[in-house]
Amino acid sequence: MPKDANAGDFVATVAGGVAAPRYVDGKTSLSEWRSTIRHRPAPWAEIENSKVILTVPSTYVRDLDDPAALMAGVGQDLGPGDGIRRPSQGARAARAPAAGRADECGRVQHAGFPS
Repeated sequence: MPKDANAGDFVATVAGGVAAPRYVDGKTSLSEWRSTIRHRPAPWAEIENSKVILTVPSTYVRDLDDPAALMAGVGQDLGPGDGIRRPSQGARAARAPAAGRADECGRVQHAGFPS
């Protein structure tokens, strides 16, 4: 759909959807993450902070006890000149899908963003 197009109001129905694991740094409680959220059945999970949204296979987060620690590391790695950053205040964080294969330790290998 063109950027300046106006589709007007419409009703959409979603059938067969399942809940996905999603952790939002600073909003999702660790107790809720550990007890419920990381076990949701969707095939993909998202872990996000104000700088980046990581999209990974859900199986990678089933045993992740502390996504806050993971995102703190991501925050340290992504500085203002790293290319994956919020372009302006109020804009959504950059999305970094983990498209690729897992290495021998189970980590996702990613060639860069956008892919």
